[in-house]
Amino acid sequence: MLSLKGLLPVLLHIKASGILDDALAQWLGDNGHTLSKPYKDDLNGRIQYLFDNRLIPNGDSLHEVRKRRNTFAHEPDASCDWTLLQGDIEIIESGLAGLGLVNPTPVLEHYAERSALRESVEPGVAFERTFEYGVREGGRPALEIKWTQKILRDDGSDSNPSS
Repeated sequence: MLSLKGLLPVLLHIKASGILDDALAQWLGDNGHTLSKPYKDDLNGRIQYLFDNRLIPNGDSLHEVRKRRNTFAHEPDASCDWTLLQGDIEIIESGLAGLGLVNPTPVLEHYAERSALRESVEPGVAFERTFEYGVREGGRPALEIKWTQKILRDDGSDSNPSS
């Protein structure tokens, strides 16, 4: 029996496959394509039609996603983990991106940096350091937050400790 922990990825996989099916049907209709024999008006037929007509490059991979979806929908003990779900979502995204229906998911990375503590030349400030964090998209900053921490002198002097 499928555990509750394994149920969510299975349900999300079925939902993602449903979104794929609806998107392909909509795209075919919007672009004047009508399925006729040997293609059935189902996900299998839509994938095969698009692949045979060289409208999508990853038909074989999409068929594997479709077969897994059928297994999850019809076999109560079939399971899916998060890694498999992620891989299949990437395959679905690639197929939909190839048709211009979605943009590829951007590669985002976060970062955080802290400089070394350094002596300050500012009157009344003994030391300072800079903090920075943000998000990069494709290696370029998409969001940056930066500030300087200043550690004040406690001796009441305004002179630099090195002078």
